[in-house]
This record gives sequence, structure tokens and C-alpha cells, in this order.
Amino acid sequence: MQLPIRSRFFALATVAGIAALACSSIALAEDVSVKIRSTALRSQPKAWAATLAVLSYGDTLKLTGADGSWMKVKSKGGTEGFVHSSALTTKKVVLASAKSPSAQVDRADIVMAGKGFSKEIERQFASANGSLNYASVNEVERFRVSSGELSAFMKSGKLKG
Repeated sequence: MQLPIRSRFFALATVAGIAALACSSIALAEDVSVKIRSTALRSQPKAWAATLAVLSYGDTLKLTGADGSWMKVKSKGGTEGFVHSSALTTKKVVLASAKSPSAQVDRADIVMAGKGFSKEIERQFASANGSLNYASVNEVERFRVSSGELSAFMKSGKLKG
């Protein structure tokens, strides 16, 4: 006996829903780490939403949900908010302490090394590509826009998000 189309569709949708729920509950139990130098913990899953906290490379968060490409997370301090998935990894990030003051490095060096880039590689690249304008790149890297400035820009341009 074959079930009517509507019943087959309902059964398939139910099975798919249960499977998705089972997979998401496993993923939601995961700890995630910040894999970039710094990122904002936002009040909503939007790039211009208010910043609740600034997270740094290696910070560990508890994944509690998802909204598209935004992950809902909870910090160790208990603050809940959203971080874009591109800033997170499920790999554990371990920052080893230096044995001596001369061996100390800052977080920026650690981030770059994690991406296979170091000051020595940067020097080699600069010497091989002397015509590139590194001053402009450095200036762009230092440029920051606050959440308030971004929100005002979007309102003045009648941009929706």
C-alpha cells in the first residue's frame, strides 16, 4: 500500500527535521574559538549591530545557536551575542606562555604566524616587491569605524540590512 503524496511529504519532512535537529544539537554543544586578531560580540546578527564586547584571538566561546552565517555564542563571562562564522573555528586555540621576557610576542604576531605569515616572510616579500606601497596598506589596516558611525552611514544612505 502506497501512502498519498501529502502523507509521504509530511513523513519525509518530519524525518528531515528530526535529523537536522539532532545534528544541530551536537554542533550547538561545541566550544568555538576566535581565529582572528579581534572581533565584536554583537547584540544582533548584523555587522552594524551594537558591540557588546570585543573578543580577541584565542578567546573560547560556547556556541548556543545560529542565524544564517552568524553564530550565537556565550562568552566565559556570560555575555550572549552574535559573531560572524568567518571569525570562529572549532579548533582549540592554545596560547603558550613565554619562558623568558625576550621570547614574548604579541597577539598580532601569533595571528599572523597561525596564517603562515611572519615578520621575516613580510620582509622577504617587501624586498622582492619593492614597488608596492606598504604605507597605504598600513594606513588601511589602522582604519576603524565604530558601530555608531556604520549605523549612521547606513541610515544616511537609506541602506537596509
